[in-house]
Amino acid sequence: MSRLAIVVLSIAIASLVACDPGMTIRQGPPEKPSSAGPLAIEIAPIKMLIGSRYYGAKTKVTNLSKSSITIKGCELAARNGTYESSLGGRESYPFEVAPGTSMYFGPFFQLKDSVHDVFKEPAELRVQYVIDGRNELARTVLRGDSLR
Repeated sequence: MSRLAIVVLSIAIASLVACDPGMTIRQGPPEKPSSAGPLAIEIAPIKMLIGSRYYGAKTKVTNLSKSSITIKGCELAARNGTYESSLGGRESYPFEVAPGTSMYFGPFFQLKDSVHDVFKEPAELRVQYVIDGRNELARTVLRGDSLR
């Protein structure tokens, strides 16, 4: 076997051994959008490496009311703390969701621990919004499942 083949094979084996296993972070239960109030939240499942120290949630909010809703922010409440979200790209808080419509946005959370530690127990995603001059919270549960 040539030296190049041995080096390539060694690198491939080392990278497989050092690879973090993954986990899926998903909404639930229930595995359907939350709709306890005028704002429904739906979170797309995402696969992450367990050592990652960030979480980005593809989030869909639906205004079920006859009034406009202004989304003010989003936070993640986990066993090890509460994280405020930031938005990437051209997105920014606040933004408006018209009555009877849905919008997608991407809250991003910088975590102080790994996603494996943050999602060992269920966490709560909270969307802060204003409707008819009142500050409100919409909530949904997020769970981490190990990939097998």
